[in-house]
Amino acid sequence: MRGSPRHGTAVGVLVLLNALLFAAEAAEGVLTEHLLVQLHEDAQDEAHQLAAQHGFQSARKLPFGDGLFHFYPQDTSKRRSKRSARIKQWLQNNRRVKNVIEQEGFRRQKRGYRNINDIEVNMSDPLFTKQWYLINTGQADGTPGLDLNVAEAWQLGYTGKGVTIAIMDDGIDYLHPDLASNYNADASYDFSSNDPFPFPRYTE
Repeated sequence: MRGSPRHGTAVGVLVLLNALLFAAEAAEGVLTEHLLVQLHEDAQDEAHQLAAQHGFQSARKLPFGDGLFHFYPQDTSKRRSKRSARIKQWLQNNRRVKNVIEQEGFRRQKRGYRNINDIEVNMSDPLFTKQWYLINTGQADGTPGLDLNVAEAWQLGYTGKGVTIAIMDDGIDYLHPDLASNYNADASYDFSSNDPFPFPRYTE
């Protein structure tokens, strides 16, 4: 039985559309179920009500803007679904909502190994050899070469001068002598307590 030419054309168009949609999603990055929602009024009760109505676990007030809330999904393990796209549209059409932005995730990629004998680094720090995450030669019973590729960055001339690195953690002892001189207070914030002092609380 011969297939209809018109049927073959339709299948070809569908395949092409699917390929284009996949390429667009890959170019845009990995979208998650998390939403950044801005309300016209800075009302926490309204944010929680909207979040509950649309199936979110909670809505957290963000300190760096008026009416900004982070809408948390019920299941944080899932990536963006068709349902979340509809929810975004419903929220955008709500008179109380000013803007909705889907939050992007990250694609994880495996790194290749390199010969650990290719690079020689001489350091005066007596504890340097114990810092296996900088140059891993297997000194901590780990996998040789499985480190942060810091030596390669040094060889390329990168020293970190003039660069501020942001670290997400449950606290940092910025008064410690090893950190105090390089600590950037303007770039630091404690999102747990909503204050600019991310000092760890050892009682928590």
